[in-house]
Amino acid sequence: MIPFSDFHQLFTQTIIKRGQAYHASDDVLSLQHDGDGYYTAVVRGSRRYQVRVALSHSKDELCIESLTCNCEYWDNCKHMVAVLYAMKENLDDITSCLSSKKQGVCSVADDFYESMGRYDKDELIDFIKSLDRKYQHVRDDWVLFCANRQGEQSHDITEQKLLNTFSKQVNDILSMVDVRDYEEFVFDDASLALMQLMAQVTKPSDQVALSLIWIDKVLALFDEMMVDVEVECSLNHCFGVLAEHLFGGFDYEPSWSYRPVLYQSSGSSKLDKTLMSAQAWAQTYVRRRYEFYPNIERFYFDCLWAKGEQDGAMAYLDGLITQAQRLGHHDVDALILSKIAIYDALGKDSDALVGQYDALAKVRIHQALQMANSGNADKAMDGLKDAISGTESHQDRQSFYICLFELAKSHRHLPYLHEAGRTLALTWCYNQHRVSDKYLDEYQSCFDDKTWQDISRAWHDELYQTIQDKDDIKVRQLAHLYDRQQDIKGLSDLLRMFGDVDLLTYYIQTLSQDKDNHDWLAMVFYEHWQTVVGSLSGRKAYRDFARQVKKVTKCLPDHHGRWQQMVDEWLATYRTKPRRPTLVEELPAIYG
Repeated sequence: MIPFSDFHQLFTQTIIKRGQAYHASDDVLSLQHDGDGYYTAVVRGSRRYQVRVALSHSKDELCIESLTCNCEYWDNCKHMVAVLYAMKENLDDITSCLSSKKQGVCSVADDFYESMGRYDKDELIDFIKSLDRKYQHVRDDWVLFCANRQGEQSHDITEQKLLNTFSKQVNDILSMVDVRDYEEFVFDDASLALMQLMAQVTKPSDQVALSLIWIDKVLALFDEMMVDVEVECSLNHCFGVLAEHLFGGFDYEPSWSYRPVLYQSSGSSKLDKTLMSAQAWAQTYVRRRYEFYPNIERFYFDCLWAKGEQDGAMAYLDGLITQAQRLGHHDVDALILSKIAIYDALGKDSDALVGQYDALAKVRIHQALQMANSGNADKAMDGLKDAISGTESHQDRQSFYICLFELAKSHRHLPYLHEAGRTLALTWCYNQHRVSDKYLDEYQSCFDDKTWQDISRAWHDELYQTIQDKDDIKVRQLAHLYDRQQDIKGLSDLLRMFGDVDLLTYYIQTLSQDKDNHDWLAMVFYEHWQTVVGSLSGRKAYRDFARQVKKVTKCLPDHHGRWQQMVDEWLATYRTKPRRPTLVEELPAIYG
């Protein structure tokens, strides 16, 4: 907290001079008291920035509690300075606002609004349209004036009149904006006016109609340009209103998320008619094959689904995926993930899901290779990591590894693959080794001997540092690496540490090549077999046990006498009580 009179201490001299220039140029467009000592200002810079100031007034001293701006500058900025100078000029008004705890526009635009209110609207429109860009800030203030006046409508006005009034006022505001000279904040304020009017409308059907009016007006204006973030937010609010009343979509977000909700119609015949008109309206926009509007597309999909046209909705989604793939559009990833989630929710068979995951993997490989080819190797890696960060899906992670594998083979010269990417790809190769070593062989062939040694060493170090938690998967990966490199000592030390009998059996041939391992291996297996033999049950368990004994004893022939005595004791025991005839049948095969 700092006294308002000392705000200069928060800024460098350079920033203060720049902020003073902004203030002198009347670039502080509005300043509003939001209540509880918070002030919000709009400052014109390279774009419109929002500055928030929190003030307190105690012991007859005005103090700054906090100060923020949504610009990209890392420290206290010139936009803040401009706002503080504007507040300094109107300190009496601000003190009055704080004392009375009033909300509203406290300064800067007050005089303008008061003077504008004295003139006929048609005269003002003609005057504003005649302004050139030199006086652009005057036109901006006029638009703000129009937007704020919309909130002053009487609450006893009929809803139909309200709709008509809103439609007319929206036209007035949007007619001020030239597509070639687009101003973002116009839609922010018009959206605010929309929210104020929405609060006065109680009938669901009228709220729906109001939303459709706003969406139509905005999209009609943007026929010739891209819809930006600010406008998309106001559109999404309207889609939320429509979804809530048409198919119970509370907290609705019209985007292709990984877990889409499948809606049903609310059941009202009147709303069903509105749903049909909303669907028809959305269809006029989604048929534009040259552009993507994900929020409109998703709303149209939900309209189809809510009407019970599930097959039509899925066919529409397939068409979007095909189109996005053909155009190389970045939304294809989200579209396929949505389809996977829908399949999962509908209980589709595993083959259908695998097919979609394969399609997703191909898309990600294509996207990553495109980014890598254009020199954005780090971005390619980050994009792949982001794609799986929110899911525990095994198939989804597999597609990530496939991408890394393809990148490593095609772009092994790229620096980012020398580190995490290469070892992750190696992990994926290991996961496939249960079929054969072809992936590991193919991957190794991408590198010279020295580079491959570096990759293997990095993978080894990464695994070894984390195996103390007895992660079975990592132990198996490390064991396979030792076996592949014929590092018998490393393999022996690892398996001796963890004592996993299944792994010892799997690698017994490699381990037995070093005779120094024979004694401790014989002791481990002898103790293990004596423990488990009495608890076996069922022919398959007996057969698997006998095969394990045969495999191990064959690799440790210098302990033959010990093995023969052990098997003879088992045969003698299980021919009598407790009888295990099936086990007795399997055991002779060990030395058969």
